[in-house]
Amino acid sequence: MNRRHQIFACVACAFFFVAFTQSQDDGVKTVIAKMQRFFKERASEKVYLHTDRSYYFGGDDLWYSAYLLEGKSHALLPGAETIYIDLLDGNGKAVDKHIVRANKGFARGNIELPVKIPQGNYQLVARTKWMENFGEHLYYRKTIRVLSRREAKIRAKITQESMEAGTQNGVRVIKVKLNTDSDTITVAERKVAASLIKDGKLIKKKNLRTDSDGELNWVIPESEAAGIEQAELRLNIKVAKTWGVTKGESLYLNRLPKLEFFPEGGDMVIGLQSRVGVRVTMPDGKPGKLNIAIMDSEGERKVSFASTVGGRATFALIPEEGKTYYAVDGDSEESTYKIRLPEAKPSGITMSVNPMLRKGIVLQASASPDLKKAYAVFHSRDRVVYAGELDFSSLPSVSLSLPKKYFPSGISCVTLFDSQLRPRSERIFFVDKYDRLGLEAVADRQAYDRREKVTLKITAKTPDGQPVRGRFSLAVTDAGAVPADDQSGILGYLMAESDLGVEVPEARNYFRDPSRANMVKMDLRLMTDGWRRFTWPDVLVDSLQAPTIAKEDAFSFSGQVLNLWNKPSKDALVLLSAGEQKFFVKTEEDGRFDMPVDMIADTTKIEILARNKKGKDRVILKVDSVRSSVTRQDAVFPVPDSLMAKLQAMIHRRDSLDLIERVYNPFGKTVFLDEVTVSSKRIEEEKRDEMRGFMRGASHTLTFDDDNISSYNTVFDMLMGMPGVSVIGTTVTIRGGGTPGFYLDGVQTDLEMIETLNPLDIDFIDVFKGANAAIFGMNGGNGVIAFYTKRGEARSNGVDFSIVKLQSPGYRMARKFANPDYSKELPEHVKPDRRVTLYWTPLIVTDEAGEATVTFFTGDKYSEYHVDIQGIDPLGRAGATQTSFKTSSRVERPN
Repeated sequence: MNRRHQIFACVACAFFFVAFTQSQDDGVKTVIAKMQRFFKERASEKVYLHTDRSYYFGGDDLWYSAYLLEGKSHALLPGAETIYIDLLDGNGKAVDKHIVRANKGFARGNIELPVKIPQGNYQLVARTKWMENFGEHLYYRKTIRVLSRREAKIRAKITQESMEAGTQNGVRVIKVKLNTDSDTITVAERKVAASLIKDGKLIKKKNLRTDSDGELNWVIPESEAAGIEQAELRLNIKVAKTWGVTKGESLYLNRLPKLEFFPEGGDMVIGLQSRVGVRVTMPDGKPGKLNIAIMDSEGERKVSFASTVGGRATFALIPEEGKTYYAVDGDSEESTYKIRLPEAKPSGITMSVNPMLRKGIVLQASASPDLKKAYAVFHSRDRVVYAGELDFSSLPSVSLSLPKKYFPSGISCVTLFDSQLRPRSERIFFVDKYDRLGLEAVADRQAYDRREKVTLKITAKTPDGQPVRGRFSLAVTDAGAVPADDQSGILGYLMAESDLGVEVPEARNYFRDPSRANMVKMDLRLMTDGWRRFTWPDVLVDSLQAPTIAKEDAFSFSGQVLNLWNKPSKDALVLLSAGEQKFFVKTEEDGRFDMPVDMIADTTKIEILARNKKGKDRVILKVDSVRSSVTRQDAVFPVPDSLMAKLQAMIHRRDSLDLIERVYNPFGKTVFLDEVTVSSKRIEEEKRDEMRGFMRGASHTLTFDDDNISSYNTVFDMLMGMPGVSVIGTTVTIRGGGTPGFYLDGVQTDLEMIETLNPLDIDFIDVFKGANAAIFGMNGGNGVIAFYTKRGEARSNGVDFSIVKLQSPGYRMARKFANPDYSKELPEHVKPDRRVTLYWTPLIVTDEAGEATVTFFTGDKYSEYHVDIQGIDPLGRAGATQTSFKTSSRVERPN
């Protein structure tokens, strides 16, 4: 067979050339050059957060270590760069958002969860400014599960004994029977708020009531039932004076499974064998295990197969011209479903990739008769691994084998182009060269008594067994109080999820058990859920548009200076004062400025002053919002049913911890305010109305003076005193509605700007609710909160526009994890110690021998403790390991 390949392998920025018969092809040259240009100008970054755990209660601290890595090598990035971290609720609203500075690729911190944070799944999201150029799918994301004591108790007591859904006499009828094992709570004669949710959106709701047996019926006229198939039924049951949320039950009036087909490489082609991946989803949204047959349009069954427990499978098929293919029930001649496969193309290229051989990657490619030549391009982590020509002029199929040594471990992609450089077939796959770090954490004993010292010896080795210096973080948590982290660690994230932009449970399972069976499951996932971080039109353009957002090695403030006629003020001087620190810069031609500042802490009080080039204050200073927002909220995995019983036990244990905390710390760190009105010395109503203009008739007004203003650290503290205003972290609502409208000195603004305000500058706050908010039209649908500053009062009298005072959303300063030393007798040690996170250290550095030692003390609880250590070495090789030890009253101590 006469096949010619021109191979260009690029490893560590050097080319490896293998030429068979002809010189370098211009098409291959073009693809390589444009890919290298793309990877150079859009070099990727990755952020990974190692948290102490995944399950929390309101009031807990979430501890984390942040690793900022080069996308190509996974080495820690040198120098300094800013990382933005958000904690999002289920609606994508930020509960907490802060900024940390990574030095030499490392940062650490903690998030204090609000005591009254609602129960639910949250997402921890991290990014840099540079990553904002390339889309939110590349941000780091982790699911955080928060449990609420009150809601969880009710959830544990009320269950749904049965549920039926169907059509009766032209109407849809949903019947649910509730029960409870509680002696004090009944489900009879209870108000129920029922809702139908589809694709995360509310499509129908109704207030119902259970009968004396705890049953309820929801009758929906057929004329109103459109679109409720595949909807989820959620019920809120009113118990005493509170509403408890039951476990969401799935209602599916359409009981047919959903089958999706993914031909390997993208398309089936007439006359060419195609391997097709299948994903089966049952009506309840879970993966399905089915026996499936493929039937052609003439009724002949071509192939039969079964999907796996994960709902995935593959089959091979050679499509014939003029025929259509369907998937049917493989167990019955009278199939309940008939699902059409994608139509086969008359022209194209099919491929099959086998990445599971020990030494190499094998590509089998076939082309339709009209295609005589193609180009194969393999790339991984911002580098071209191989690019060469495939010759189909002699035979319709060719094979290619590439050594694994040229690939980095992780996600790789192969694309086949036709002679016009049009992508015809593409496949992503996983390569494992087993080149991760070997980590070991060994305790000096198997078991310990209460408040005894634990010594952990940590050893890090290279894949070939040599000691290595590295940076690691370590968490020790009570395995009896919280489940172990059920998400991918640093290995699964860096080698799979960070390139795919989604959570990949198969990657988590593979790195815990790198068996061939788990490798097959991961390859099936990539074949049916593949994604790449760019599209080819973006790469192959002649002129590549430069990224618009630069890397941020320091926190910065930007804005514009205008003269009194609203024209840009060139060469104006802008001076920023933050405590003892001073920074200044001159404006550009358009009056704009961008001022990098160094290590300003979060909530620092900032003053920015502007003067024109003659030193006069006859200017208007405008400061940009300094925080961008995350808009994408990924779907998060629900709590597995197998963990629910354990979570209920966690809730009861947490109640006892709260009781201990109230005894030894009766004042706590949080004060709840519901309907408290804070008032100060009366300001003349005429002056306030002059500042309000048309915005009069507020439902409530909060005023301040020098006696009470100093008690507030942030504007959110101020809002917590407003009747009917709910504040959780940085999420503000009025009476549980959506996000209200915000106004600053009579001008509409957003929460990003409001949270930068310095409380010392606030004169008064107006809250508009209900009918009182009607003057704002559509902007008042969720109410309005209007802030008026002392500077705004001066502005209304024609005084100084040139100064802006604000509360800086600067770098969050990390607290130190409390690690008691019980070898010393101290007064505070009288308090019972039942910590869930027993020990956390964000940074461990191994020495030249690859070793490090940490020590800490056990608490007062007898339990098993889970040890989780993760990290990376200077060459970007990641490692992780888990171990455990016990505390027990039956401890054998060494002699």
